[in-house]
Amino acid sequence: MSNATPSHLYQELERLLGEYANGEISRDGLDRLEEILKQSPEARKEYIEFFRVHAGLYDLVEEFSHRDSRSETTMANLKGSRQSELRPFWSPFAIACLAACLLIASFVFFSSGENNLADPQSNATQVSRTSRSFTLPYTTTTQPIAVISRMVDVVMAPGETALHIGQSLPPQQVTLQAGLVQFDFLNGVTVVVEGTVKLELVSQTRCKLYRGQARVYASSQEDGFTLETEDATFIDRGTEFGVRVTPGKEAEVHVIDGQVDVLQRASAETTNSVTTGNAVTVSSNHPPQDIGFRPDDFPSINGVAQRLSAQTAERFQQWRNNRQEILEDEDLVVFYDFQSNPDNAQQVVNRVSSGLDGTIVGCKIAEGRWPGKESLEFKGFHDRVRINIPGEFDAITLSAWIRIDGFDRPFSSIMLTDYFQDGHIHWQFRSDGRVEMGIRPKHEERILYLSDPELGFDDLGRWLHLVTVFDPNLGRVFHYLDGKLILNAPIETGREGDFRAPTETLDKLRIGYAELGNWRRKDPGEPYSIRSLNGRMDEFAVYSRALSETEVVRLFEIGKP
Repeated sequence: MSNATPSHLYQELERLLGEYANGEISRDGLDRLEEILKQSPEARKEYIEFFRVHAGLYDLVEEFSHRDSRSETTMANLKGSRQSELRPFWSPFAIACLAACLLIASFVFFSSGENNLADPQSNATQVSRTSRSFTLPYTTTTQPIAVISRMVDVVMAPGETALHIGQSLPPQQVTLQAGLVQFDFLNGVTVVVEGTVKLELVSQTRCKLYRGQARVYASSQEDGFTLETEDATFIDRGTEFGVRVTPGKEAEVHVIDGQVDVLQRASAETTNSVTTGNAVTVSSNHPPQDIGFRPDDFPSINGVAQRLSAQTAERFQQWRNNRQEILEDEDLVVFYDFQSNPDNAQQVVNRVSSGLDGTIVGCKIAEGRWPGKESLEFKGFHDRVRINIPGEFDAITLSAWIRIDGFDRPFSSIMLTDYFQDGHIHWQFRSDGRVEMGIRPKHEERILYLSDPELGFDDLGRWLHLVTVFDPNLGRVFHYLDGKLILNAPIETGREGDFRAPTETLDKLRIGYAELGNWRRKDPGEPYSIRSLNGRMDEFAVYSRALSETEVVRLFEIGKP
């Protein structure tokens, strides 16, 4: 910017442009940027130059990434596909004009409201965090009171909804046939249950044990946590204690540390205190009776952690053994497990055959589904894996194990093709928790295959298995989450709340040049162009056929943590 522009204005413009490019600009910031650009020709020149350089850097990075990662043999195999996807040459003048037009268009877009893309019928909360107002996953008005931090060998009672690690729980009843579960209450109390258990979570300071055994770790910072049975109420006083309830027998309490006040149902005015190293039985017919102290009978936090560690190590070994079953599928085109390549740290190896390897840009190696299993972590705005899968597909199945760490983009990429034309595929999820595959027919704008809002805040931080199947024989597109069907939509029309492309036969599907966990933006000022994944990915596969529901369930069983 020339010297005619005050230095403070230049600094403000530079900051606003950076925020705008990163998708972090606020509504007020966007209004201020518009005001500056309207008033200053020099500012408009600076804007055009900023995005001209921005676009050029993307081109430069991709060129060197492809040059480094592609062998001469692979180049020959991909030549035909590359010719059909040649990118147009953009002169600096054209880029400048496009950038200016996109800025104007984006202002119009923002002022008219971007939520037209969202399904107005979805049960979602409208939240404005940046310049974009987007929907977040539906949340209930019930305040969670506890979180499941560990689970081992859990078998739910018939009719009970499955639980998972990291799940937050409102007041509810939990019934187990077997296994270990650790509940961390939001007030700092921990309750570990084991075996055949019926437990009711009442509040942050109270639960009821109808059957089974539980160990309570209650911090002295906030005493008064109560565990109730049919015959008594046990009140902690800065305590660690165990309770066993066997139907038809007297309840037992064993005080491992501290003091527990015992209040019998039959004599509500009488309170007995039990201290460290003592144990009693309690019934409605007689006062508490001393029994032998057996603290090792009750599940502990350390015991759960050790059992969980052994279980995860076993599951990892099972996955390694069963992975060969997946690799032997003759219709498997690529299979990335994201285990590091010692010969090339930037390369993601295709385990099916040589070639079609990916190139890592920015991502860091992180722990995957199990200790010892590696994944790629996508955190930075530019983190991505560049891939190229040439050819055309009549049917296709996409499979990925991902961990979502935030719903902080309107769209988050799983796999997006560089281009969106004539059969190209975009596979992603939305900030409101809907899984989406978009396909561009040759002569139409798009067809979208959208699930209902299936992903939510309880899914953050846990490993999810997502599969999308395009089956022309059945004329349907299917989405699966953890082996369960969450979408069954017609190929011709898809499923989208406020837009539906005219019916058109989709001849072939294509991937070509694409990215995992991000999107190579062709137009830097385009709204919704920031689609970087906030999370991890530790498996990605493409099949050249439509997998059956049985095969999808099998993939989940092989890979579940």
